[in-house]
Amino acid sequence: MFSLFIQRNNHLKQSIHLIIFCFFLYKLTETILQYGTRIEIYKIICLSLINSTKLQQTICSGEITNDNNNNSIIINNDSIENQLLLYHVQRLSGYYLLIYRILLNLPATIACFIYGIYSNKYGYKISMLIPCLGAIIACTLFSISLLLMNNNLINYSIIFILIGGFIYGICGKSSAITMGANSYITNLTHINNRTSMLGRLLGINCLGLSIGTLLLGIFLTFFNYSDSIIFCTINNLLIVLILLFLVIDSNTNENIPILNDHSSLIQYNDHEKSIYCTNSMKLSDNHHHHHKNSSYGFIQLIIEQFYQSYQFLFQKNSNEKHQLLLILLFTVLFNQMTKSGEQDIILLYLRNEPTLWTSQLYSYYLTCYYGCMFIHLTFILPIIEQKFSLHDTTFIIIGLLLKIIRLLLFSITKHKEWLFFGVIIGSAAGYITSATRSIISKLIYKTEIGASFALISIFETIANLFGGLLFTLIYNYTITMMSSFIFILDAFLHGLILILFIWLRFKLILFENNLNIEQNDQ
Repeated sequence: MFSLFIQRNNHLKQSIHLIIFCFFLYKLTETILQYGTRIEIYKIICLSLINSTKLQQTICSGEITNDNNNNSIIINNDSIENQLLLYHVQRLSGYYLLIYRILLNLPATIACFIYGIYSNKYGYKISMLIPCLGAIIACTLFSISLLLMNNNLINYSIIFILIGGFIYGICGKSSAITMGANSYITNLTHINNRTSMLGRLLGINCLGLSIGTLLLGIFLTFFNYSDSIIFCTINNLLIVLILLFLVIDSNTNENIPILNDHSSLIQYNDHEKSIYCTNSMKLSDNHHHHHKNSSYGFIQLIIEQFYQSYQFLFQKNSNEKHQLLLILLFTVLFNQMTKSGEQDIILLYLRNEPTLWTSQLYSYYLTCYYGCMFIHLTFILPIIEQKFSLHDTTFIIIGLLLKIIRLLLFSITKHKEWLFFGVIIGSAAGYITSATRSIISKLIYKTEIGASFALISIFETIANLFGGLLFTLIYNYTITMMSSFIFILDAFLHGLILILFIWLRFKLILFENNLNIEQNDQ
């Protein structure tokens, strides 16, 4: 019996490593697909508006010519007309990138909602398998789009890219697989090393993003977009095989608080436990009654499953812990909203005058950003946590400060060297996500882990929609007056969140001290 227990533990440890490897492969391929597709959308819109071969090479493909005498970009003699044309390309590309983002993220919100309801019951593998299958279908549609563009059917080409994005999103995309991986690993880790484990997973995420953007630059330089699609298809097939045949599913049905030792941040009292169990039994009884005796049993099932999975958000007697949880979820929404908005805007901003970066340079810029973030989360974060035992909010404050500096550099300078310097120091923003998730995981029950990470994924997916919409509209309205205005506004908003986290830090520390006093009295 003991040997079987040891053998199962070894299989679970092996499965954790395989989950991390699959997560890395998925993020690598998704990075190539998503950033490559965004560049392709910009190129397609540009080609549909510009007939001049010279301008196509300059604006659409990024093949620029520098005048060494005055460091200005030479496009054509009629610079005013070309400037207006460039603004038109920027605006229309921004709207199509927004449409693509909506088709990608709105269905993913629904998918994550469903995964969150059923992941604790049926396991987390399903939320990692389906996005890989969706990526394979999307790659097929992207390939059809390339064939149409090569045959001068540009207007039809963009349609297949948008359909591919919709299929990719309805299967859950990275939101679902991130939810599954976070839940799987959190379910099998101890509270004392959870911040470093989640930071390590986010570090692997950044490594996948870094290598993915590097490979994208290589594909754009030496190969083409179609070769990258084939590469992504093969990798997603490999992930499906690993998840199906090598990974053991792990789901826990016991209603046991995950923070049940003296190092815990939260200890539910007996009254809270009784309320939780009573509500669960009532919901279960109601489910069977309505399911058997009413025609709308399926709808009732969905509503009850939603309430049962997310009831930690709907406490009748709101306490300090509940308020802290809601504030943290709001910061998750804000962080993802600004991060998603920045993705499209940075592409448009760097492809605009006076920078006019090439697609290759843009991909290497992203490589530098995610590579430095990987170093922060995989090496620097565990060392700091082990040596100094800093509070989670300290990491968040550091990440916010350095991100604000990075954003301000966009409005201060146009030099590549300074923009890359901003990437290096701003990559510490990865602390924000890992530390926030760690705090949230310490405020909930173990049986609520899957639902909580699903909720985070839903929030992040919704934020992708509103972030892209808000940032694109602001950028399009301010492009002719001050194209860097959006980055100044972004830095200001992050300053407000920084003040919020400074206040939240004192609240959490005071809350922990009060809990420790109560535990000592008992």
